[in-house]
Amino acid sequence: MLQNMRDGAQKWIVWVIILLIIVSMTLWGISSYFGMGGDNSPAVAKVNNLKITQAQLSASVSRLRLQQPQLFATPDAAVKLKQEILNQLVNQQLLTQAAERQGFAVSTAQLDAVVAQIPAFQSNQQFSQAQFAMVLNRLMYTPEQFMTDLRSMMLVNQVRNGIASSSFALGNETTRFISYLKQQRDLGYLVIPAVRFKTHIKPTETQINSYYHQHQDNFMTPEQLSISYLEITPQMLNAQINPTAAELQAYYQTNISNYVTPASWHVAQIVLNVPANATAAQLADLNKKLLDIKQQAVKGVSFVVLAKKYSDDVLSAENGGELPWFTAGSLDPTFEKTVVSLKTGEISAPVQTQYGIELIKLLATKPQTTKAFTSVKSQIIQAYKSQQLQNLIGTKNETLANATFENPSTLQPAAQQLGLAIQTTPLFTRSSEKTGIAADPNVVGVAFSDNVLQQGNNSDVLTLKDGSLLVVRVNKHLAATLKPLDAVRPFIEQQLIQQGAEQQAIQLGQQLLAQLKTPNVSATAVATSHKLVWTVRTNVGREVTGINPEILQQAFNISPPATNQKWSVTGVELSNGDYAIVGVSKVVNATTNAVAEKQLAIYQKQITDLLGQASYGAYMQAQKDQSTIKVFE
Repeated sequence: MLQNMRDGAQKWIVWVIILLIIVSMTLWGISSYFGMGGDNSPAVAKVNNLKITQAQLSASVSRLRLQQPQLFATPDAAVKLKQEILNQLVNQQLLTQAAERQGFAVSTAQLDAVVAQIPAFQSNQQFSQAQFAMVLNRLMYTPEQFMTDLRSMMLVNQVRNGIASSSFALGNETTRFISYLKQQRDLGYLVIPAVRFKTHIKPTETQINSYYHQHQDNFMTPEQLSISYLEITPQMLNAQINPTAAELQAYYQTNISNYVTPASWHVAQIVLNVPANATAAQLADLNKKLLDIKQQAVKGVSFVVLAKKYSDDVLSAENGGELPWFTAGSLDPTFEKTVVSLKTGEISAPVQTQYGIELIKLLATKPQTTKAFTSVKSQIIQAYKSQQLQNLIGTKNETLANATFENPSTLQPAAQQLGLAIQTTPLFTRSSEKTGIAADPNVVGVAFSDNVLQQGNNSDVLTLKDGSLLVVRVNKHLAATLKPLDAVRPFIEQQLIQQGAEQQAIQLGQQLLAQLKTPNVSATAVATSHKLVWTVRTNVGREVTGINPEILQQAFNISPPATNQKWSVTGVELSNGDYAIVGVSKVVNATTNAVAEKQLAIYQKQITDLLGQASYGAYMQAQKDQSTIKVFE
């Protein structure tokens, strides 16, 4: 039984992880913030005619920015992350649709069971609707959006886990994997630095003009906006919530279950296992044996000693039969019914439960208690205000939405109706550093959307990460303009010089490569004749340090040299613009003889995981090939 209880504890851990995945793995999120997931938001992609909206993309970007702002350190990084997030949104939609087509399903009962077991949504180890609402509000989810995300994640994981668990690696695959992984090579290389050619390159005016006209998109001053907006903050609404003593008492009574500590029991047990399809005679023998054991306890033999000697439940027997404290509903009903009927110190008659036939001794009891109103008053005030805040947010959201929708070209009527001041921001671009509400990528995305910028409408109501409600419209718009050539001339000259230097490094490298492929040519002599160095390393493994990783990777991609060759050589353009010639003179595969059995098992598991990933990748690609995916600019 103790093992059953431990298994149950492990399930709790699993659901904690699920919550963390849902909250933290923003790249897999598919819902938007409050008021931002509607069909009115423009599509950034479509998967089989189901659209992914600008609002959904902005929400996912914002969540990641909130959790890991360091990833958005530069505008280029932000652009790349946004593209990656969009790709993940497309994949999630694609995989969810595929799972549904293949008959996978997640029932409402399954969703409810998962949510009820997530500790973040519990109060006193019981699911709390108020806690659930408070946490989702902090995460800027509606319950419907949260359940949609959870259902999608569970659907996709059903397929992923099924494919991964069906993969396996054969013994010869493990051997081959190790032979390649631990392979060693004798290699040589030289590097032709692009910088040695820069002083000889002088871009012409024609080249500069041509580059300027071909890359005008790179030389535009960014489009700029200033927006006007109405904002309702939680602080403004909280100031309106002043509960009376009677209201707090009513809330306490309505939610009394949140302040109850249930009764609990501490017991010890002696369990005898029941054989499968046990006969009446076998059951009678087990009962008789337990009655004899009970008689020994009655005569003064320690229950702890008897449990260690006779109990078949090994884990609890080691502890003298003791189990952890438990509350009603957590163990076998027959077991619990028997415990409730006992007095402290009393030992039950033999009773058959799902764990076997057993004796149960009640060690101690803690009665159910209810926390007094005064002891939890501060919690009640917080919970009450949180509940009322949600109600107020809903009311204000509706009023703000209606007023700005009915008057789409102005914020003035809504401002008068709600007693708000119309505020404005300084000019900002899509990717520049911003302050105030313009620092929120959701706000920027909506401000530059077709509905707001091109059509001149008020935005839908947005919910910011702090819970504030916001409606924006364009105050001032400056279109992007082309920078004059003189302003970007130094940059263009640098680019042309770098390109020319890289091209000359490649040309020289290809000449040297042709020479090195000639039989009996000395690589050292070829390098020296051009004031370069041919570096030789022996017995090099894949994880060696001190060699440019790009060169090392290329060295392990080269076929071994032919019998009449000293070197098998190839060329590679390095990411920094240099050109390298890489050669291999000897290849030695590893064997499994010196690999311990435990390490072999680890390698086999790694191969199995890789095969599972490859299988799932192939499955994903097949779904893409069978689907219609459109990504819009």
